[in-house]
Amino acid sequence: MSIGAHPRLRTAESGQGRVHLLHVAGAIDGATDRQFHSALFGAIAASNGPLVVDMGRVTTIDAAGIETLFAARIATANRSRTFALVVGSPVIRRFLALCAGDAPFAVYPDVSAAVAAFKTLGV
Repeated sequence: MSIGAHPRLRTAESGQGRVHLLHVAGAIDGATDRQFHSALFGAIAASNGPLVVDMGRVTTIDAAGIETLFAARIATANRSRTFALVVGSPVIRRFLALCAGDAPFAVYPDVSAAVAAFKTLGV
């Protein structure tokens, strides 16, 4: 955990082949959104290929967190990169779907499914 990090949010990065992974656990809300934003955009800068944001252990996300995800999707597209989410919670999946409307996020049930999807696409 970095200095100034909120104890309710933990992030870590890893990789599987060309796929860069950002693992996020805890609450994404007003108290932790800056930390989430920093970790997410740091992962975008560090990635040279697809980015998977593993939110399988996220307990809650608010509108600021959703806005950060939209901004990250645009930033990855501007870098000609692909972006996907892993979401375990049915409630968070529904919230993402409602917020995304006609521009849904690519959402997978687990990291292996997301990585396999990128491999299928030849990314």
